[in-house]
Amino acid sequence: MHDTFPKPSVSTTMWISCESLELAQQLKKDVLLKSVKDMPVSAEYMDKDSVHVTDQAGRVLCHMLKVSAT
Repeated sequence: MHDTFPKPSVSTTMWISCESLELAQQLKKDVLLKSVKDMPVSAEYMDKDSVHVTDQAGRVLCHMLKVSAT
């Protein structure tokens, strides 16, 4: 979309769950103090309900893709 940064040669997706926004902020600070290169290029903060809905919808979508491919 934007030409600001070069496209990464390797990409990894991780889901990290924290009990609170404060804990998530502390985790970012701890990672940043350890190594800037370990910080993600993007992050999305979702509440517990949003994570649950996304997880369930994703499972249904993957099942539908599997069924339609066979």
